Amino acid sequence: MLTMERTVDSDKIPIDKADECINAFIKYINEERAMRCKPPITNHFRVNTIPRIRDMLCDNCGYMEHIQKYIVGKQKSSISTYIVLMKHFFRWAKEYGWVDNNIVERMKPPTVEQKPRRILTEADIRKIFSISMTTYQRIILQLLVEAGCRRHEIAGIILDDLPKDNESQVITIHGKGGKIRVCTISQNTINLIRDSFTKKPRKYLIEQGVGKPMHPVNVSKLFDDVMKSAKIKTVGDGMHMFRRSFITELHRKGVPLATIQKLAGHANMHTTFGYIHVNLTDIEKVYELEIFQMLNNIYEGKAKLLD
Repeated sequence: MLTMERTVDSDKIPIDKADECINAFIKYINEERAMRCKPPITNHFRVNTIPRIRDMLCDNCGYMEHIQKYIVGKQKSSISTYIVLMKHFFRWAKEYGWVDNNIVERMKPPTVEQKPRRILTEADIRKIFSISMTTYQRIILQLLVEAGCRRHEIAGIILDDLPKDNESQVITIHGKGGKIRVCTISQNTINLIRDSFTKKPRKYLIEQGVGKPMHPVNVSKLFDDVMKSAKIKTVGDGMHMFRRSFITELHRKGVPLATIQKLAGHANMHTTFGYIHVNLTDIEKVYELEIFQMLNNIYEGKAKLLD
């Protein structure tokens, strides 16, 4: 167990030890992820999440006071994410001797209500593709509609991912965590991608610099420009609206859930369930099932009841 002198607060880490503590925490997380065969934490986590811990450790006030100040005025989802992070950090810090007490052990993240998410209609899709756009933007939109790709998956496509002949329409997608899956897309989209590589030879479909796929944030900007021109709201939803629409449409067409899971690149079926949008029309269709016709016949005396 690590021991150190604490002259100001018996349960505060000295400010000059903050970076050492954070580096040890990151190392612990990466070791835990390696044990579960997962890649190290992303740069996004380092840039956007770790500074929240550093701000708390370097604040002159008490940790709980800092946490309370941070969550004032925040949305429930932001508070929940923050509290989960702090609970993870303090659980580790206590176990490895950085602090004596887990001050957030009894804190409960607020319950976040799941807002109904919008999916695209045929009218939306027609409106989007009537907008003037660049070749890159059209490729992004067509891959979103046809395969529900994530933004980094689109940028990371290489020429070898395309089918080798004109008879196949299966494309290879490099998903999260290095996982690879295949999806079926239209011949129009395949030709569009292949022509793009022919006109401008490069390693990745959408590059940022030489030999590097475009950052997902910049892929989103290309997408957002089209949505703005089409006057379709995507605030807080963005490209995932297309992914959710793709999965929902497959489900409505009767595609088996196991197949949808594979096409979406989900490791867990429960994740796939979360993407399926059920509306009033879907619920009303249940009444069209044969069992309801049978019951109606019984109610109206058109079928004989069993003794």
